[in-house]
Amino acid sequence: SYLVGTPPRIRSYQTLGDLFLDFDDSDAREYVRDLDLRSGVATVACGQEGHRVRREIFASAPDNLLIVRITGEKTASLNLTVRLERKQDAQTIAIGENGLLMSGQIIDAPDPQRGPGGAHMRFAARLSAIADGGKIMTTDNHLRIEKADAVTLLLTAATDYSRDLLSFDRNKAPAAVCEAIRSVPRASGKAVIIQSPIV
Repeated sequence: SYLVGTPPRIRSYQTLGDLFLDFDDSDAREYVRDLDLRSGVATVACGQEGHRVRREIFASAPDNLLIVRITGEKTASLNLTVRLERKQDAQTIAIGENGLLMSGQIIDAPDPQRGPGGAHMRFAARLSAIADGGKIMTTDNHLRIEKADAVTLLLTAATDYSRDLLSFDRNKAPAAVCEAIRSVPRASGKAVIIQSPIV
């Protein structure tokens, strides 16, 4: 009995949410995935309507960013909808001309094994889109990209958890932390992946 903590168990980790890329042509062919262990870049390529679409995904710890670079084999060939979603405890809104903000707070049910219920961790995720050619349009909760040559998505996230306190710090504003990360001047497009350091 002396080796049991209070509460006896901890709550499970949860995923932040899902980033959906809905291409107008959903009939993907010749699907190839690749991970370059030297550069840390994951690549997905497939054929869509007679041309190739390539996605490069890279996580940069120093930049606190997940970077997604989408390129089309043909000029003005990229038409897609970008969604940032979570099944519960969050909402997503469009920010500015090219961004999405998903924010929320975990609502836990009381559990004698895992502690009291209530409103717990606050979180936010901020996505910005940069299009080479074409245009970006925003609606209530998603981005629409049309006739682009290439698109770069920058995604960051934050919570109000404090490692120093080993608890929540209600003075931390996750959305503001995301905005500060997003606002740091950096290269755009392909250069973001090339110049982001690997740690």
